[in-house]
Order: sequence, then structure tokens, then C-alpha cells
Amino acid sequence: MILESLKLKKTVVLYGAGNCAVWCIYVLKREGIEVSFIVDNSIKKQGGDLKGIPIKNHTDSIGLINEMPVLISVADKNANESIRRLLLESGINEGQVLRYQDFREEMVMLYASDYSADMVMDADEKSDRELDRNISVLYDCQLFMLQRHGGISRYLYELITRETDKTNNVEMFQGIHVSEISLEGYKDRFRRYYATKAEDDVFRWSDFLRGINKKLLDVFVSGHEPYDIYHPTYYEDYGINNYRKKVLTVHDLIQEVYNLDKKTIDNKKNSIENSDGIIAVSNSTKRDLIDILAVREEKIRVIYLANSMTLTPTQDQMVDENYILYVGNRGGYKNFATLLDAYSRSSYVGDVALVCFGGEEPNVEEIAQICELGIEDRVFFRRGGDLELANYYNQAEVFIYPSRYEGFGLPVLEAMHYGTPVISSNTSSLPEVAGDAAIMVCPERADEIAYQVDRLLNDESLRRHYAQKGREREKLFSWERCSYETHRFYCELIAG
Repeated sequence: MILESLKLKKTVVLYGAGNCAVWCIYVLKREGIEVSFIVDNSIKKQGGDLKGIPIKNHTDSIGLINEMPVLISVADKNANESIRRLLLESGINEGQVLRYQDFREEMVMLYASDYSADMVMDADEKSDRELDRNISVLYDCQLFMLQRHGGISRYLYELITRETDKTNNVEMFQGIHVSEISLEGYKDRFRRYYATKAEDDVFRWSDFLRGINKKLLDVFVSGHEPYDIYHPTYYEDYGINNYRKKVLTVHDLIQEVYNLDKKTIDNKKNSIENSDGIIAVSNSTKRDLIDILAVREEKIRVIYLANSMTLTPTQDQMVDENYILYVGNRGGYKNFATLLDAYSRSSYVGDVALVCFGGEEPNVEEIAQICELGIEDRVFFRRGGDLELANYYNQAEVFIYPSRYEGFGLPVLEAMHYGTPVISSNTSSLPEVAGDAAIMVCPERADEIAYQVDRLLNDESLRRHYAQKGREREKLFSWERCSYETHRFYCELIAG
């Protein structure tokens, strides 16, 4: 972590923090780091104050003024780089010059560890009044056609419903769809057009249906004055052009990493190139965007997801014995075969079952492996809604997530919410999400996974430790913060 290395330097110069300066000072001081001064290029604040902290008008040269934020004016498009150059030319050690965006996510997490998400926003949002505006936002129907429910569906529900609290001009075209996400309660709060539920799954892959929805969407937006923001829900080009800025959320680069679907890869690449701003749901996804697709870093904003699974469990235990839980799809990179191998090696295989919730029915390969390992009476496949899932999380002894690749990994936070100790892969975004609140394992090592399963099952105090750490970790992620940062990103793009 950047902050860990900074603690050795004791004093830093922070630039690019702007309106977040006050809570930056608070967090850095709390971590034992003194801020010599803060620089920014906001001319409007020259000679004023920031939350009661005086700001000195200092535009000609840089003086090291202890404990006082200083703003300098840099009149060019690459203000942050110019500020950094001026700082270094003034003789300040390069290791002490810190750009806010380089450790923004760490700052948010550290602040949120002591204060609620609302208080983080209070320090950030109330000093960003110049960004407050009643912008118009359009969301299209793509994901609603493809997914009945799932992580991206949850994200869209949380984002769209909260955006209606920030602006009166949210419009969502749901079209002919299969989605199960419930937005009916918001129909009077934003404009919805031609929302018709299709029960047959064949509609999800129908080119004919996509063609109808495209025409209906064209009717929906025709004659409308340009939207401030167009935020497509997936990667296909729907030919919409009456917008000021386009924002795209990239949840992962699974197709690119595993070369899964050329059409999706091509659509995603084109959509990214034609977007003004990219939301990455983790720093891992951001790195992949830069390394794999050569996306410019300044175009990307990392905005974390959060947990929506907060239903209170209401049923008695749904399995007649203690069990380990796995949740989600099981194919390919999800690494389910290694999980089965690891489970079969556990010394508790005869005493603790393996429950697999969600996904498709077990396929021929999975059944064959289960029989070959001799665990056919120990592995159970279950499906159901959120209430059933909440009960399975709540009653599990251990939750295992052995995926080789995740853009975020929502099930990790879901399990943590219910106090279920988590064993997770140490790859992609998962260490970023889990932090030190889970036991991290190499997803390719069945013996290592089995060892950690036995270690947890054999030690009740260790399970309590990770249960508590997990509950604390899950609270650091909030949909309120996700919504606020997304809206702020919209406003920053419009402000130019």
C-alpha cells in the first residue's frame, strides 16, 4: 500500500486533492503522516478557506509552509503534471510528492474505517457544490435483455434507483426484457418506456428482439434534447448519438483474458474507445484495461461496488448437517473442479457437506468428477431466491470462492455480511476486496485449499476472528458511496 511506504517519510506534499483536502489531512495525520502543504489548480479558492482552513494565495513560487494548504495556479490542460514538475523543481524530494488520485481508494477506505459512508460523503460532497447540477441521464436496455439476475443487475438497480435521488432527469429504457430486478416502485420518479417482461429465456439471445428494442429505443430518444450522460448497460453499440458524454462501466475483462467471446470482445473495445469516461469496479480491472486494451489511465475512474444481500435470515437450517458453501456459476475460470478436489482431500469430508448454490444444473463433467472422487453423497446443488441465499450464507461454516479471475467478487462481501468466514483466491481483484478479512489461497493448489478448510473447521476461535473481520470489511463498501462517486464522475465530465 502507498500509505505504508509514506509512513517512513513522515512528511508529504499532496497535490490534486482539491475539495477533498480537509479529510485528506485528517486521514494522513491519523496515519502518522504530516502534510506540509496541499497544492491544486483551482483558482476560485485562491485567498479563501477550505472548511475553515486558510488557503494562502501563492502563485509565483512554492514555499514550504508547515501545516498550511497552499494552492498554486497552473493554466494548462495538464495541470497535475505541471504541479508535480514545479514541486520537484522547488527541491522537494520526489518520494514526498504525492498525487491524490494515486491513493484515492486507500484514503476512502481508511476514512470509512472510522466513519460511515455518509460522513465520508459529507467531507467530500458538501465542498463540491460547483459540481451539483440537475443532469439528464439515459440508461439503455442491453443488460435487462441478457440477465435475469446477477451481479451486474444488482449494480444497475442500486445505481439507477439512487441516481433518481440526485437528479429529476433519469430516463431508463428497459424494453422487452427478462430482468428480474424490481424497478416498478420508481416508475413515477423517472421516465420508463415500453417495459415488457418476456418469460421465455430464448428472448435473451434473439437477434430479432434486439432489433425491435433498438427501434423502440430510437423512438424513445428521438426528438429529445441531448442527454448530459448516456450510460449504456452493456457493450453493444445502439447507435445513440444525442448525448454530451458517454460513460461505460467495465466489470471485468474475462472475455479478453480467457478469449471467450469475440463478439463481446469487439463490442467492448469499440464501446470503450467511443466513451468519454470509463468506470472500473476495481483497481485490478483498471490495470487490465490499461495493460490489455491500452486504455489511457486518465480516462478511468475506479468506483467500488457494494453488497446488496442484507435480508434477515428467517428459516431454520436448510441442510441437515454442517456445510461449506460455494455460490455462483461454476464453469471455466470459476475453478469448481479444483474446489471439488480440495473438498475431497479435507479431513472433514465425512462430517461437513459441500453446498453449491446457484448456477446451472450440474453437468456431465461435474457429476463424473464427483463420482470419481467418491463424494456423490456429500455435494448438494441448490437454487432459489435471495431469501434462500441469505439463509445458506448465514448457516454455513465456511464460504469458499476459488475463482481464478474476478472483476470484483460480490459473493465475498455477501458472505462477510452474514459473518461467514471466507476462503478466497489470491488473484485478480479478490485480495483488493477481501483485504485481511479472509484467508487467501492459490486457486491452483487443491492441497492448500484443503489445508485452510481444515484449519478453519478445526478452530472455532479462528472462525470467530474471520467472521468479525469480515463484518467490519463489508461495511467499508457502500452503494451510497458508489452512487455518489458515479454521479460526481458524471458531473466532472460535463463540467469538462
